[in-house]
Amino acid sequence: AQECDVQRLTDSAGDDLLPAWSPDGRMIAFVSQRDGNPEIYVMSTDGSQPTRLTFAPGGDWRPAWLPDSRHLVFTSDRNGSNDIFLLEVPRLLGDGNTREPAVTAVVAGPADERDPAVSGDGELLFLSDRDGVMQPYVADLNGFLAGDSRTPLTGSPALLDVTEPIGHP
Repeated sequence: AQECDVQRLTDSAGDDLLPAWSPDGRMIAFVSQRDGNPEIYVMSTDGSQPTRLTFAPGGDWRPAWLPDSRHLVFTSDRNGSNDIFLLEVPRLLGDGNTREPAVTAVVAGPADERDPAVSGDGELLFLSDRDGVMQPYVADLNGFLAGDSRTPLTGSPALLDVTEPIGHP
């Protein structure tokens, strides 16, 4: 039998869940309820330097990394319905952060948009009930990034242009 080396990375009073490893393998994004509300955190892969990224009332869920390992998308009900937002992860972790970095809505409206995932080439995949039934959609995130995927966001881009649903996976 092969041994498994298991290491506990978090130890908070609230639930820590939905981990997402950054593509470069240097950070883990996760949801924590340690402050009484589901918020997005990041930490080093050894569990050190946990840093809270979101501070909005309502829940923030399902972090997913962009291929550049600098940006995250996540689901939040901060505007009254589930929408998908994007933020840039600060380079310095564990610095006692007490405010939210700039957050941009990328898919928003009265529909329930949730469960974002990002492909290796920057396509955003998500579920939405915008047509009356929950189904998967795809949209291009590359327009949100200026130049190549390692440059930060510029300005306040408009919502993504979401076309037809992509059908059942």
